Amino acid sequence: MQKAFLDAFLWLALRVHGFDAQTSEVLVRLSRLETGHYTSDAFKNHRNAFGMGIVQSRPTTQVGGHANEDAGIGHYRTLFGSVRDMRMYFDNVNEPTKAKGMLSKAFWKRYNPSPSYPESVMGTAHQIGRGLSVFALLAPLTYLVITKFMKHA
Repeated sequence: MQKAFLDAFLWLALRVHGFDAQTSEVLVRLSRLETGHYTSDAFKNHRNAFGMGIVQSRPTTQVGGHANEDAGIGHYRTLFGSVRDMRMYFDNVNEPTKAKGMLSKAFWKRYNPSPSYPESVMGTAHQIGRGLSVFALLAPLTYLVITKFMKHA
């Protein structure tokens, strides 16, 4: 259930940052692959939802990073900050956020040069629908709790 919730959270956060539904779905799949289905150290300890390396030459929301055998691992204060940085990355490389899931060949090559990477991403299952159902069920409860506290404040 936690993975479904994280899928839905990332999908909604991507939508808030201007990505269309299909591109958001592809990026959730990418996140699942990059984070080992949300189990990686980079995800759990550094809130890096997309396996982003340390940013050297563009605006970023990263608050630090550490070295690894690749491009390093960027650190974020929040998962939402990681999503915001993905949008900043798209803006920096002029990749359309409303691509109906059809990310350019240049995007895939920049993000991971392995020829099989896009296929690996698309083969990663997600549970966005299930997670959105959880959000829908919790929304009225959350509203009630917030309004109850607002009355007593």
